[in-house]
Amino acid sequence: MKKVFLLANVLVALVLVIIITRSILIDRAQVIEANYRQLENATAALAEHAQQTLMALDLGLTVVEQTGSDNMSDLQALNTAVVSRQAAAANTYAFYVLDRNGTLLATSRTPDPMPVDLSQYSEFTAQRDGRHEGMYIATPRLGTVGFAENQWVINVSRRITAADGSFAGVAAASMSLDYFGDFYDALRGDERSALGLLSSEGRVIARSPFDETLMGQDYSQNSQFPDVQGSDDGGRVTDLATSDGMPRLSAFRYAWNRSLIAYANTTEAEALLEWQGRLLSKISIGLLIMLTFTGTSAATIVLAQRQQHFAEQTLRTQQRAQAFVSAAKAEVETVFSAISDAVFSLDREWRFAFLNPEAERVLERPAAELMGKKITEEFPELTETGFYESYREARGKGESVSMERYYRPLQKWFVINAYPHEEGMTVYLQDVTRQKEMEERLHHAQKMDAIGQLTGGIAHDFNNLLTVILGNIDLLSTHLESAPENVRGQADVIRIAGERAAELTHRLLAFARRQPLNPQQTDINALVQEAKHLLARTVGEDISIELACGHDLWPAIVDPYELQNAILNLAINARDAMPEGGKLTIETNNASVSQEYADEQGVTAGDFITIAVSDTGCGMTAEIAAQAFDPFFTTKDEGKGSGLGLAMVYGFAHQTGGHVNIYSESGEGTTVRLYLPRVDGDNDSQYQAGPDRVDASGGTGRILLVEDDDLVRRFAVSGLQKLGYEVSDFADGAQALEALRLAEDRSQPYALLLTDVVLAGGLSGREVAAGAVEIDPQLKVLFMSGYAENAIVHHGRLDPGVNLLSKPFRTADLAQKIREILDS
Repeated sequence: MKKVFLLANVLVALVLVIIITRSILIDRAQVIEANYRQLENATAALAEHAQQTLMALDLGLTVVEQTGSDNMSDLQALNTAVVSRQAAAANTYAFYVLDRNGTLLATSRTPDPMPVDLSQYSEFTAQRDGRHEGMYIATPRLGTVGFAENQWVINVSRRITAADGSFAGVAAASMSLDYFGDFYDALRGDERSALGLLSSEGRVIARSPFDETLMGQDYSQNSQFPDVQGSDDGGRVTDLATSDGMPRLSAFRYAWNRSLIAYANTTEAEALLEWQGRLLSKISIGLLIMLTFTGTSAATIVLAQRQQHFAEQTLRTQQRAQAFVSAAKAEVETVFSAISDAVFSLDREWRFAFLNPEAERVLERPAAELMGKKITEEFPELTETGFYESYREARGKGESVSMERYYRPLQKWFVINAYPHEEGMTVYLQDVTRQKEMEERLHHAQKMDAIGQLTGGIAHDFNNLLTVILGNIDLLSTHLESAPENVRGQADVIRIAGERAAELTHRLLAFARRQPLNPQQTDINALVQEAKHLLARTVGEDISIELACGHDLWPAIVDPYELQNAILNLAINARDAMPEGGKLTIETNNASVSQEYADEQGVTAGDFITIAVSDTGCGMTAEIAAQAFDPFFTTKDEGKGSGLGLAMVYGFAHQTGGHVNIYSESGEGTTVRLYLPRVDGDNDSQYQAGPDRVDASGGTGRILLVEDDDLVRRFAVSGLQKLGYEVSDFADGAQALEALRLAEDRSQPYALLLTDVVLAGGLSGREVAAGAVEIDPQLKVLFMSGYAENAIVHHGRLDPGVNLLSKPFRTADLAQKIREILDS
């Protein structure tokens, strides 16, 4: 009997051991899995935080980079760009620009920085050596200058590329490491857990808890780091970025184009702490069951006492857990209230459970008004965005979802990142309306520039052909005075067609910002009053013209002749918008553009003189107005407009250093406002209204002609000889310089060098001119060009002292320009 009883007890003990062991192992696996999920949720939040932070920072650097690409020598524009970006960034110490040698060129903290050498830092060398595309994120270091001195910073940078594709410098910003650290500290759970960011090469970028000895430390030799690099998006490992040698559970997720790794880990002991408590309980239960089976009434009493004690212990454990959950919830709400993104939570019934202050601002509704109410009822227009469908899909799959949507009632673009959980969903909401607008303006500017380069590139050869066509038709017309009327009419048709083609090319160059300008100090009121007489003949008698000239108008620095063309184009557009007649108003005023307005509109801040041309015509819809400055866009009937009038005005305004905008409503007329830069400092060149035309007669003297286009050279030689000049013509610069040396030896000097800017044979027109003046310092120089070349034109303006004859030109134009130079 004792053996049977003993055997039964042994069997019961074995069954209990198997059951309890299996239960313990399953429980342990579930605890590990739950901890991994929590770590994965934490890495998702870290990755999203890094993505949104760096996206805003990269946009600011792109603006500075574009400014530097346009002109690295314009320190005022660079300073304006870095100061405006710093004003919009709360998490940076400074934005700054380094030149191609790594020397500090501009910084948002001072308008005239000391030339500090930063060429040894990785944010410069990575961009200089081309080791990184886009924005480069350097490892943390202690700052050395300005507000960042002795502060831990993360420096980020973008490469500045010159127009010829070469390295021009670096646009950079110093970001506070504390910005990441404070967020990570708030999200970190226990003292033994860690959160942070690694570079894709395995170096520490940010970490909580902070340890300065670990900043920049290389974990790429970690045994599991190759598994991390081989992952598509994220995953789980056991020893990523550990510093204390303790076994850990780790999760990671890639961010920022796979250049950063967000990670979270906790010690295995900490993760299993709750499980260990249950382990003891389960073993105790097994022993109690065993004692019940084999024991006596006394054992039964002991069992009851132990069960009571276990229940009390369990109750206390639950109470501690509830207190911990409440504290954690309060801490998370504090974190969400402090971060810059809008965050709100929805329960399973779509009711608002939490909104941080940024969410109240973005949604334009107070939390007290929304808490407990359904989002479907408070924001019914969300049905148009597909948000609800994405929410249901995320809840069904248990996966996060990201989307970009436009919400019509608030007229805002949002980037939405939603993370489902058992109680509902937490939503990160980022207002990217301004970013979208800036991207649209950047896209528009890039499109206009690309079209400008395409159309401007055709002008050189086209203007050569027009020079030959118009010049020869003039010469031919003198021989047709006694010809039959129909023959003379055909010659006139050729001339008119050539002049229209020349005007079209002129507009293309103006739009492409390749028209060489000769800015002068100009009284805008006087110029507008002078232009009124020409406009009256252009727009017709059924349109009245009214001038509203501002008082004490500042002088403008502008090419007056190109400005007259721009005003004429605006008047023609206004005339076409008023087929039944109306009123054309030209108004001038002073205007100061603030930095805030300039940032919003993507223009330059400063003082300007404005010319507003308004009509009482049919107006335009918003869609048409948005395309009005695009080249070849027109609402006129086919054959009645080239679509280049407003495009020319747009190109001229920006090449001048100003800008232009358009305001119109359908049926209410249109106003186009030109912003022209105010004279800054002394400018001796001053426009005089109604200049007298210089005598266009011929003369005597020797002219050295250099032109590689055979047809243009033959026309120029014929015209110059007809004017009485002796001409030596050459197709390349080397031959011309040799002829000039021989002429000097024979004491037969040339009076003028007439050379094209772009030449075949290795020497440019500018180089030929420099060599010629070195041989004969008394020689005068006149350039010819059908295209604004960098050799004689910089920033859209002729270099000081340069004389230019723009192609296409006629014999009379050639005669007048030569007389101006020889008589000066």
